[in-house]
Amino acid sequence: MSYYLFENPSMGILIAVVVEFLLVMTWAMFRERFKKSLLLIGPGLVGLFVLLDVLVQTNREILEEATRQVVQAAEEEDAESIIALISDTFLHDASIDREAINKQIQRRFPADRDIIDSNRVTKLEVTEVNESGGKVEFSVLTTMGPESKYANVFQKSRWRFHFTRDPDGQYRIHNIEMTYPQEINFRRLINMAL
Repeated sequence: MSYYLFENPSMGILIAVVVEFLLVMTWAMFRERFKKSLLLIGPGLVGLFVLLDVLVQTNREILEEATRQVVQAAEEEDAESIIALISDTFLHDASIDREAINKQIQRRFPADRDIIDSNRVTKLEVTEVNESGGKVEFSVLTTMGPESKYANVFQKSRWRFHFTRDPDGQYRIHNIEMTYPQEINFRRLINMAL
């Protein structure tokens, strides 16, 4: 039910349209005994569903937004923004922890290089979400920038982010997997990028 109230109000809007249709039909048949003000119920319901969708941000929407922020920060080559979204508990293959990933990200995105021209999310799906964490799978179409040895080349990649909810209540990335073009060892991927 919360999905239709807070994430996708289309079902609620459809119900409001049906209610409004029934009210208009009732008004058309019983004009003398029907208060015209009742015709405002349908638009009021539509407004309520849209307002709930705008005002309430669900855990699913928070994970989607965090993922988009990482993709945007990578496009802007903003290491600090990416690092801010990585959990203190980050661990990959028992060999890359938060400190190691922070150093790799800072080396990967120095201020004076233009490696990525653009990133465009082509598919994003939250496959798991709960109060303690979640999982997001997404695809990105990347155009490499002029400083890259692959300048102006398009690269499609698929990723899986595992999120955890840190003690401060924020969702942050706990683990990262690149699932396409192929499953690649994460350390090798970082070294290839440098």
